Amino acid sequence: DDRTKLMKLEAEIDELKPTLVVFDCLGKMMGNLSEDSAKDANKVGAILNWLKEKGVTVLVIHHLNKGEGKIQEDFVRLLRGSGAWTANSDTAFGISLARKNPTTFNIHPISRRRKLRFTEPFGIEIKEDDHLTWALLERVSCAKEVGPIAKDIIVWFCRHQKAKPVTFNGVKATFAGMHSDYDLRAALK
Repeated sequence: DDRTKLMKLEAEIDELKPTLVVFDCLGKMMGNLSEDSAKDANKVGAILNWLKEKGVTVLVIHHLNKGEGKIQEDFVRLLRGSGAWTANSDTAFGISLARKNPTTFNIHPISRRRKLRFTEPFGIEIKEDDHLTWALLERVSCAKEVGPIAKDIIVWFCRHQKAKPVTFNGVKATFAGMHSDYDLRAALK
């Protein structure tokens, strides 16, 4: 019974007081509802909005169809099921695996009601740590396939240059002898 499940969810939310709830994946949480139905998508959207009203950030993971297209431009068409899933979201991101590095993912911000401070795709890399029981997500690129030199510069910048401006001479001094001026300039572009 759906009411019983909602009451159980409410009790767990009240007891645990989570900051973030992740639903992975949408298709599994639908029960007897159809992800193709806008009416059903709106029912689930009302529950997710209820969670937001309780102060919970909600992250819903859903899958794309196998259709052709660019994630950022064709997101609604590529998303499985009803377009109401996107319409009910404050923010949406498409995620794709980078072709050249199996531990790097491209994140594609999708325009929604909540305006994002960034609109360009970016990349994150999963870093494993033998001493930890989780993976660290580290922002590494601008989602374009970058070469190893550009990646080295981006990672160096993120780790060491917090508030300092980046200049070609600063990068050149840091990577002196490792890469040619030509390769460094190309990587910085």
